[in-house]
Amino acid sequence: MTKQHTESAGKIESHRQIIAEKVGAVGDNIHIQHQDLSSVQIATINIYNYRDQLDPDDRRIGSPVAGNPYKGLAHFGPQDASLFFGREEAIQSLSSNISKNAFTAVIGPSGSGKSSIVLAGVAPYLAVQGNWLFSYFRASDSSANDPFQAIALALIPYLEKGADGLAKLQSAKELAQALFDGSITLLEVCDSIHQNHPQQKLLLIADQFEELYTADITPDVHAKFIALLVSTLSHIQQAQRLSALSMVVTLRADFLEQATSNPQLATLINGGAYIIGPMEKSQLRQAIEQPALLQNVHFESGLVDSILDDVGIGQGNLPLVEFALRLLWEKQIKGVIGLQAYHEIGRVKGALSLHAQNIFLSLNAADQKAAQRIFTQLVKIGIGTEDTRRIALRTDFLADDWLLLQRFANESNRLVITNNTDDVETAELVHETLIKHWPQLSQWLNESRLFLIWLDDVRRAMDQWHKHKRDTDLLLRGVALGQAVEWLDNPLVSIADNVNNYIVQSQQQEQKLILKSKRRNQVLGATALAVIFILIGLTGYLIDSRNKQIKATQLAETQRDQQLVTQSLFLADLSRQYSEDGNTRLSILLAMEALPDLTKNPATQRPYTTEAASALYTNLGDTLDSKTVYHSSEVNTLSVHPSGLQMITISIDDGVSVWDVQTRHKIHQLRGHLGPVIDATYSPDGRFIVTSGADGTARVWDAITGQSKHVLEGHEGWVIYSEFSQDGRLIATSSDDSQIRLWDSASGQSIGVLEGHSGLIWFAKFSSNNQLLASASDDGNPKIWQVGTKTELHSLEGHSDFVSYLAFSHDGNLVVTACMDGVARIFDVKSGKLVARLEGNEAPIIRADFSLEDDMIVIAAADGLLSGWDFKRETPLKLEGHKEEILDTAFSPDGQKLATASSDGTIRLWDLQTNQLIASLTGHMDIVNGVEFTADGSKIISISDDETARIWDLSSKLDAIYLKGHNDTVSHAAFSPDAKRVVTASWDKTVRIWDSLSGRTLSVLQGHTDTVNSATFSQDGKLIVTTAINGEVRLWDSLTGEQRLTQVTLNSTLYRPVFSHDSTQLAAVFDSNIAKIWDIKSGELVQTLSGHDDKIWDIQFSPDDKRLISASSDKTAKIWDTATGKVMQTLSQHTGDVIYASFSPDGDRAVTTSFDNTARLWQVKSGNEIAILSGHKDYPYAAIFSPSGDRVLTSSADRTANMWDAETGQMLFTIDGIASSFNIENGYSAIAISTNDISLSSSSGKILQVRDGWTISMLPGLFNHNGSNIITISEGNTIKVWDSTTGKVLRTLAQHDESIFHASFSPDGNYILSSSADKTASLTRHYALTDLIIKFKKLNIAPLSADERKKHYLN
Repeated sequence: MTKQHTESAGKIESHRQIIAEKVGAVGDNIHIQHQDLSSVQIATINIYNYRDQLDPDDRRIGSPVAGNPYKGLAHFGPQDASLFFGREEAIQSLSSNISKNAFTAVIGPSGSGKSSIVLAGVAPYLAVQGNWLFSYFRASDSSANDPFQAIALALIPYLEKGADGLAKLQSAKELAQALFDGSITLLEVCDSIHQNHPQQKLLLIADQFEELYTADITPDVHAKFIALLVSTLSHIQQAQRLSALSMVVTLRADFLEQATSNPQLATLINGGAYIIGPMEKSQLRQAIEQPALLQNVHFESGLVDSILDDVGIGQGNLPLVEFALRLLWEKQIKGVIGLQAYHEIGRVKGALSLHAQNIFLSLNAADQKAAQRIFTQLVKIGIGTEDTRRIALRTDFLADDWLLLQRFANESNRLVITNNTDDVETAELVHETLIKHWPQLSQWLNESRLFLIWLDDVRRAMDQWHKHKRDTDLLLRGVALGQAVEWLDNPLVSIADNVNNYIVQSQQQEQKLILKSKRRNQVLGATALAVIFILIGLTGYLIDSRNKQIKATQLAETQRDQQLVTQSLFLADLSRQYSEDGNTRLSILLAMEALPDLTKNPATQRPYTTEAASALYTNLGDTLDSKTVYHSSEVNTLSVHPSGLQMITISIDDGVSVWDVQTRHKIHQLRGHLGPVIDATYSPDGRFIVTSGADGTARVWDAITGQSKHVLEGHEGWVIYSEFSQDGRLIATSSDDSQIRLWDSASGQSIGVLEGHSGLIWFAKFSSNNQLLASASDDGNPKIWQVGTKTELHSLEGHSDFVSYLAFSHDGNLVVTACMDGVARIFDVKSGKLVARLEGNEAPIIRADFSLEDDMIVIAAADGLLSGWDFKRETPLKLEGHKEEILDTAFSPDGQKLATASSDGTIRLWDLQTNQLIASLTGHMDIVNGVEFTADGSKIISISDDETARIWDLSSKLDAIYLKGHNDTVSHAAFSPDAKRVVTASWDKTVRIWDSLSGRTLSVLQGHTDTVNSATFSQDGKLIVTTAINGEVRLWDSLTGEQRLTQVTLNSTLYRPVFSHDSTQLAAVFDSNIAKIWDIKSGELVQTLSGHDDKIWDIQFSPDDKRLISASSDKTAKIWDTATGKVMQTLSQHTGDVIYASFSPDGDRAVTTSFDNTARLWQVKSGNEIAILSGHKDYPYAAIFSPSGDRVLTSSADRTANMWDAETGQMLFTIDGIASSFNIENGYSAIAISTNDISLSSSSGKILQVRDGWTISMLPGLFNHNGSNIITISEGNTIKVWDSTTGKVLRTLAQHDESIFHASFSPDGNYILSSSADKTASLTRHYALTDLIIKFKKLNIAPLSADERKKHYLN
């Protein structure tokens, strides 16, 4: 046991000790039993009417742990108190609230653990304090869905001691009726209980209080029950005295609005609300680890962190965590719960759906149909709310279906809970999480929604019929009966006997009424009149039926789309999980399955979901283009020519093949061996090939002609391995005859035999100076040999299992061995002594290698873990990602990358400078046996059991190009109009121009004397304008770097310089409240725009350059005629400083933003206000039109961006989580001049705000060229790309480690440009969704197999 595990176990024992010290004698229903603490049995608790109550002997608080300690989807009960961790603070504070108040409402989302906190936390906590009674009810507990009977059943045991079950049931019915009609009040009942138990207080637990709104409770019963609770609890509160009753309800947060629609109940809830917040990571860690530690079971290192990362910090996922843990418990090996098992079950989000689906798929066809009937009966369809679980009676099911339902309820399946209360059998889903997270059930609900809504209505009517002693007036009639008969005759649905009987009774009653009407109306004309009425009724029914058929068709289409959307969301979620696991192939394929084929007719395709598109974008940085070389059987050996232009592969059916890497054409087929060929490799100069065969020979071939040169005979068993010496003069072969033989490569003559091993020899490797040979054997004794004397130099001792691999360091001084005992050992070559043991691997080691510079050792293990040691940094190496054993490793020629091949079907590419994963290459459909780099490092070649070799192009890796050269923060970056160049501004007082394709610096612009905060190209790309925080403005020739317009810029303080769209004019703010326009070619002042009474924040030219708009602190915006300098319109409806203004793409409208927290839309020609965009909680500092002009995007200091309809002013959606540093139209950047003002020094608009002593650099969201995407700088130094239609995230980029100052799209939308405080700018490739799909299709990824389609519900 590790130190951490020991400490955790000690904390648990201390926790038990504290509980034990608190335990004392209490009343009738809590029996304290002092025990030896090692037994953990401390106290027993009885909560009357609690449906999951155990037998009396098992009602122990902190009872001994036995079996699986995780509850799965079930909530924790009082008997689980010793397993309930992480909520200690909430339990104490909630218990204190309950002790002091008559009413407490525990409110939280579904899955937040409300019931568990009360039943496994509060109740046991109060029990050890003594003087408490406990009783429990749910509004839907009774068979009649009568909350009066439910509460009566909870109270009767404390009124009548010793009564048997039947007597209690009868008494409960009488009490329920008395409470309903008011002949007995709940206050009187509480007083009576207090008389029976004068020293104790009753805690009445009303669990899942939302069932008052979901169960089939009639309105009058519902209203009276609420009134009963309100009057009783209000009286207790107003009396301001300690009462014998305290009530606690658990309520789902999404039903809070319905609950508080009753003013009196709202008052109670508002005064007694206790909100269940999300568990912190430390609390969730306790909940995960501590129950296992009670049985001395531990989690593999990193597993708990993976679970925490998967679940995140939020509400509603706790049942999924518990369910995953319950499955993991069953997969523990020798007291350890492993990472591999976690991935096998589908991790947190996939465990439940995979478990439920596997159960479903195990059924035969008939039972699968029955399963659909069963599970849909257990759901209450929400109208305006989410679907919820429903307590169903046994009579709601067909007889055979009930038998199957009981199978779903058994311990191994645990999808359903069955109960038998007062001889009434019921069933319900184990948790509502099943509704949300099992796509099969979601699909069934969407398919059956219309039927289930109708069935719910019929059941409600049937219940009233039964409640009123089968009053015939409550049977179905007219249109309602016609609908029922339609459903009864529908072969696609099944109706239980009780509902069937109700419909039949209704039909019979209808027939009786018709016959009775005929007999009563046999006078003249009566029959005709009756027929007329019948025909009128029938016509109305037929019309209604036809309308319903049309609606049903429309609903069916809607349901189909809903079903497909549900499936798409599920596939997208799975795709993201596979991406996180490094399985790029499945991630891409499932994401593409979830998306419509954008090249085909939309009417025939599934609906688009942003989530599926986002899942596909997730893989954008993890893919490489590859070409496939097909074989007829598994490919098990690979060797790449030193030039990288050819390769050798070996497969059983094809033998030895030589291929051209560029064309993938076969050059030679090497034939000659009389059996399977086991190994092949090139000579160091690439002129020859040596092959090893099961026929006991090795053969030397001419690599150019493919002709056999020598047959190396002499071994008495299979030749396992052959290798050329580094100078190519010698060949060493090893065999299962326990011998190594040395050969002259030129003549093929044997020059010696090395004997000493007693088993199969896996490898025989030459040192770099060719003087030594190291060998690895399954006898567990690797050896070093002197080549010249053919004698053993050292036996490398200390291995406890066979050695699977070994390698010399490149300087020849060390040897590393990989052993199946899980230890890598390093030996000194001269002495043969052990230098170091690299331990920590629990799995056998497959391979161990030195890096090319000998500064690192990489160890590959059978469990998929890469470990080792970095000699330069003197730190251990740990690279996690593969799920199964690593079979091969290869260093890139520059030593900076490592490629690994695994049985999990993937190749992973690692950056050894950062120890980060560069890419997970998925395309193979089976074990990957080998991997190698080409000599120039531009390609990776892999071989697999899927009968292919693949050639991966590293140049296709979609990494960002980083523009490095500045010595300080890069405050701004901008593309040239043709996107071929990028300009950057920096705090190092310089401006740089870069080639956007290569990232090469083209020129450095020097001349600013202070921090440069913006740089922007003119529209023709010939000029660049830059600004500094001291008000300096510089105009540069973008090709020569020479300054222009110096007579204006060198002696002036200017702000907000902007180019006209035709690049002939430059405008800027001059002297705070004046704007000026200059002719760029002549340098002459064209116009002075004077008229604002306070400083100007922003100016912009109209698209045709005929107008200019300015925004000012005088609370106005002005539109100027650029030809005359006159004011055309003054926009004066704002009540605060106007800080931003821009034109629509057609120039007909304008938008302004203000410190009054609004943006406003205007008609440019008339100056009339079109709409007020109101909704931000703080001021919007920018607003831009979409390229089409139909939408406006505002960005606000409240850290949100809102999308608005530009015609109506209606808000379409909100984007949250925007960072305090944003992106804006064309990009801006600015730095504060002082701490009490707002600086506007930018080429095209970034505003730096200084408010109330704090500084915030703001850059709002930007559209791409066609308006389909939005880009924002978001929290956590990330850049996010959003779908501009749905407002959902498509892509998240983490390109910088420090604050991001700028992010924008290139003019064509194909690149994302960003700049950062990390002194760099970056260029990242971006794709439109259609182009991305086409790109991934070109990767030639192996399609989903039939089994994979079945596993992911795609049949």
